[in-house]
Amino acid sequence: MDPKVLNSRTRQNWPIPSEMRKIHLQSLLDFVTEKEEKIMEALETDLGKPPFEILASEILCVKYEIKQLLKNLKSWTRPRPMPKYRIFHRDKCTEELLAFGTVLIISSWSSPFQNIMIPLAGAIAAGNCVIIKPAELATATNQLFVEQIPKYFGRSVCQVLTGTLEETKDFLREYSCDFIYFTGASNDGIYIAREAAKTLTPVFLNLYGKCPVYVDSSADITLAAMRVMWGKIFNCGQMSVAPDYVLCHADVQPKFLKECRNALEFFFGGLPKIDTKNYGRIISMEHTERLKEMIFKTEGKLVLGGYVHVPAKFVQPTVFCDVPEYDILMQFEIFGPILPVITVNSSEEALEYVSNQKKPQAVYVFSSKKGVFRTWKKHTESDGIIQNDVVMLKGTKTTFGGVEASGLGRYRGKSSIELFSHRRGVILRSMKDDTDCKMRYPPSHSANPIQP
Repeated sequence: MDPKVLNSRTRQNWPIPSEMRKIHLQSLLDFVTEKEEKIMEALETDLGKPPFEILASEILCVKYEIKQLLKNLKSWTRPRPMPKYRIFHRDKCTEELLAFGTVLIISSWSSPFQNIMIPLAGAIAAGNCVIIKPAELATATNQLFVEQIPKYFGRSVCQVLTGTLEETKDFLREYSCDFIYFTGASNDGIYIAREAAKTLTPVFLNLYGKCPVYVDSSADITLAAMRVMWGKIFNCGQMSVAPDYVLCHADVQPKFLKECRNALEFFFGGLPKIDTKNYGRIISMEHTERLKEMIFKTEGKLVLGGYVHVPAKFVQPTVFCDVPEYDILMQFEIFGPILPVITVNSSEEALEYVSNQKKPQAVYVFSSKKGVFRTWKKHTESDGIIQNDVVMLKGTKTTFGGVEASGLGRYRGKSSIELFSHRRGVILRSMKDDTDCKMRYPPSHSANPIQP
């Protein structure tokens, strides 16, 4: 990889012209379409993802994003007229989006294909050149990008950076980029932001967090348990928007725990085993060991699951109840198929608990009472909030991002183009004398002040 080739500010065709952007976006779409089988093989190798999960969370959403950018590129990137003061009434005042230049995209392993492709499409649509850094733990997907990206893009458009996160940090110290997009753990994101601050480089941070679920006494408990357990088994809970813990009303907790078991019975015919199909794997043995340690150290009461096979990177869906606030399961983001359930006596008690935690990417509220959901929407802060479901924020056409500890910035659709651009004001003024505002020149002794 040669970052000097991507120093777009030294190239005559910066920013990339609109028509060339469309060509590059079409190449990106061709890559997804033509190599779909290889993509699915890589994701199955890395995370054991079943075909439906791969299509739903990695491929279809990427295709949709690229198609939307192609369809709306002209309207989303055209300069927009701006309000103006009276002294500018004969001028043309607009605001345009100007590409940053060279964008570095650092991906996490939780959705290793989508987390590269969607921001890559947005950065290209905005007119940037891009360096992508796939997650090193997702080795098969990493290798896929190394092999395929040069076949679809020239080195002046997109290059692949490989190596560990430490090597990426060394890269940042040696080379400067115009914008950094990061997805990953909070501690790593904080480091990236600090390094970027040394050169005042703007950043986007999509960080992990602990997304709470509140199950109200008025909820459909069977449906709530099924949807929460689905959110925990989808990609084995390795998503930034996965439900992390449940605050369950005391009146319905026994039924909720029972229905969690029934949900797994419905999904798999019982607790998944190593040879169970349609159930994924943990990304690495190291992370499997981390989850095993959580299961071993928690003071919560085991309700179901708990089996771990480290060499196979297998962790059974596991539910604990009566988990104390100081417990290991509540101190760190779980990022796995382990679900702590905490008993609360009211919606207000659950709200107070969530308010004392760091701001999450998502909040999930299961209740048939509109007033309960309105209260949660009013008194919680998060990137998104959903009534009676989980995870679906990433499956909609809404923009996506984070709040404080869970991230910085928003992307997807038009927001991606705005994210990877900076706004520039443009004023077109005539050289004709009658358009000049004479009162601005000394001596300024006009009796009438300038009116806005």
